[in-house]
Amino acid sequence: MSNSLEPSLSVAAELETFRRRGRFGNALRRALLVLVVFLTFCQACRYDFFNLDDYVFLARNPLMNPPTWHSLKLWWTKPNHQMYDPVTVTVQAGVALLAHVPLDPETGESLNPWVFHTVNILLHIGVTLLVYQLLLHLGIRPWPACAGALVFGVHPVQVEPVVWITAIKDLLCTAFGLLAIWRLLVSLDSASDSHGPNRDRGSVPWNYLLATCCFALAMLSKPMAVVLPLVALPLIWIQCRRLPRRAWLSLGIWAVLTVPISIIAKYAQPAPYTLGIPIWRRFLVAGDAVSFYLFKIAWPRTLLLYYGRNPAYISAHGFIWWTWVVPAALIAVLWFHRRRCAPALAGILVFVAALLPVLGFVGFNFQYFSTVADRYLYLSMFGIALIAAWAVDRLPRPYAALSVLPLLLLAGRSAMQVRYWEDSLKVFGHVLDNDPDSAVANSEYAMELVRRNDYPDAVGYARRSIQLDPYRGEAYDTLARALDGSGRTDEALAAYRDGLRFDPHARLLPSAYALDLLHDGNPQHALVFARLAVQLVEQAGSYVSLGAVLANTDDWQGAREALERGVSLDPNNYNAQCDLAGVLSHLGDRTGAIAHYRAAAVIDPDSPFAREALERLGAMPQE
Repeated sequence: MSNSLEPSLSVAAELETFRRRGRFGNALRRALLVLVVFLTFCQACRYDFFNLDDYVFLARNPLMNPPTWHSLKLWWTKPNHQMYDPVTVTVQAGVALLAHVPLDPETGESLNPWVFHTVNILLHIGVTLLVYQLLLHLGIRPWPACAGALVFGVHPVQVEPVVWITAIKDLLCTAFGLLAIWRLLVSLDSASDSHGPNRDRGSVPWNYLLATCCFALAMLSKPMAVVLPLVALPLIWIQCRRLPRRAWLSLGIWAVLTVPISIIAKYAQPAPYTLGIPIWRRFLVAGDAVSFYLFKIAWPRTLLLYYGRNPAYISAHGFIWWTWVVPAALIAVLWFHRRRCAPALAGILVFVAALLPVLGFVGFNFQYFSTVADRYLYLSMFGIALIAAWAVDRLPRPYAALSVLPLLLLAGRSAMQVRYWEDSLKVFGHVLDNDPDSAVANSEYAMELVRRNDYPDAVGYARRSIQLDPYRGEAYDTLARALDGSGRTDEALAAYRDGLRFDPHARLLPSAYALDLLHDGNPQHALVFARLAVQLVEQAGSYVSLGAVLANTDDWQGAREALERGVSLDPNNYNAQCDLAGVLSHLGDRTGAIAHYRAAAVIDPDSPFAREALERLGAMPQE
């Protein structure tokens, strides 16, 4: 009897040993992913904020210094700087609480950028581990899956979204998006009772509910996630070798959820830039963008923040007529060999599907500068990871081991690319080294020089930017600040007037500069630009700025007149009502102050400022 049990015990022991080895191997591969990705990007942990969005969204954003419940409600009920991404801003608010430090009297900042950079890197490591798990679920063997995940984790095109603090929206969108797709595949796999290599089993409704919640969070992190149903389709196809009815139903529900997010995104960022481009030509623009991305992935030697590859550029250079052939031919070849190359075909389809919102079919603001940008590739790189993992999986083991060399080269190139992001001057300087005719890079480089009080050089770069593109008001603002810093105030005023002739949005810029001068403790000089602002345009915001400056010069009656004009132009301007109430209170007009604070409380009942002011005056909003 004992002899009959011995083989069974031996088999059980061997199975247990095999499982332990499998668990150890998986732990080893995950540790390798964490270590390599962290070592590639860790130098960025000590970097400062980047002078493009980081200061606007975080370092100098009063809603983030510190975040409050009122801030949270604003982010969830209104677009945030032409973007509806409440999950992203909520996460950043949580990080801001961790990153809070004593106020720096020189910079006026109270957030430590190191915390934000570290969170970005840790989040990228988490997404890389998720890529590895999803590749395993799709039937890729462990070490090839690890290689594919490393391509995703250390490819140089990932540097921009990982190192740029504000690009956390891309990381969050991809994290929730891939998690949604993974749980969707698990739910479909469980429902089909298939006996394939995937070992994930669970409750179908719960997995699909979790997938749908993650999909919603992805869209609320960045509206670009509305393409996830299209991204999921090729992955369902290679898992099930068909598209079952349950998959169509599941994705149909997701498609319905994309409608309100798409409407909100369009409302938040109208961006009519491509309206003048015929529909048929937009397909050529999209083909050029995909071709450009494929080239940068294959040869990531020169990666820039601004490529200047907008529709006008590719049309002027003739690229638009032939670059689309590359992705079209690649997809055609893979489709012809789809039975043998199913994962590769799925990978390229995922790559293109994830890019659809930013290929030029619909307008987006950044397309004025360039249709292409590295950060747009973050989700799409899962398709490249799938292709890389499939390719390594097909190689004989000795040849597959050689994949370590290109992975090390990619990691080394990324580490070099990270150095360009050490500060704003290096980022824009790197762009200018490779493209001296980049108008936006010249302008941003000049603005960074202004921040460093290097005004003479800043004037030259700002003038160069205007020469290259005279229709961007920001360049005139940079020129004006540089001229004023050099003591040439009259020329600075003229620069603002010139800017308004070419760009209607430039009317807002003198007010912003006046407030910056006021913040720097120079109210008398700020008054010069505040008066220019109200001369250039009759709008409430300009009079609010003028009123603030006049109040700081002790011209309280002038401040009252300016703010009353602002309120008359826009009675629903919260700042105008509050500032006027404050001026009236200082002048002893308690009744008038209470009336305007109450008006402000009606405009924004959740803002604590007006309510607290009323309490100090012995009144309540409902009186």
